[in-house]
Amino acid sequence: MDFSLLNDVVLDVFGEPEGVLGVTIDGAAVRAIYDSRHFASEDGEVGTSDLITTISVRTSDLPLVNDDTVIVARGKEYRCWEQRPDGQGMTVLQLERRI
Repeated sequence: MDFSLLNDVVLDVFGEPEGVLGVTIDGAAVRAIYDSRHFASEDGEVGTSDLITTISVRTSDLPLVNDDTVIVARGKEYRCWEQRPDGQGMTVLQLERRI
C-alpha cells in the first residue's frame, strides 16, 4: 500500500512552518512534525520524568544522519539519538539536545 498521499496530508497539517522556526538537517530545510513531551515512570516511591523530543520526516527527504549531524528544530540544536523508520514512508528521529 502506498502511504505517500497520507504522509503529504499529515505533513501539511502537522508539519513545522517553513522559515525561522522550521526544521533543518545540516542546514537543509525539511518538512517535519515536531513532538516534545514528558514521559513519567514510577519505581516504588520514586518517580522520574523524561523529556523526549522527536521529529517525523518523510524517509525519502531524509539525508544521511549520523552523530555529527546538526538538527535544528524550533531554534534549538539537536543530534539524532535514534532513527525509527515506520515502513510506510516516514522516519521518526529521536533527538538529544546539543550543548
